[in-house]
Amino acid sequence: MIAHVTNMDARELFIVGIDAHIYENQKEVIDEVIYTDSPNDYPRLKIKRKVESIDDFNLSDFEVVGYQPVMNTKVMPIAR
Repeated sequence: MIAHVTNMDARELFIVGIDAHIYENQKEVIDEVIYTDSPNDYPRLKIKRKVESIDDFNLSDFEVVGYQPVMNTKVMPIAR
């Protein structure tokens, strides 16, 4: 959204997890998800109209293109 209103190209998104942790009894499921699921091409966020101000965006301005959820869900044990 910021790139759009400043006429820049958005290239990468960095997310920082603070206080993110995995419990010992969840490690096996996490390892299986990380090492066996192959992600599809990354989805893209399309902005449907030219917006001049960050405050002028509406939900209807956005479309997610190319999203394909991974269908093999895993059961995560409750943390102990």
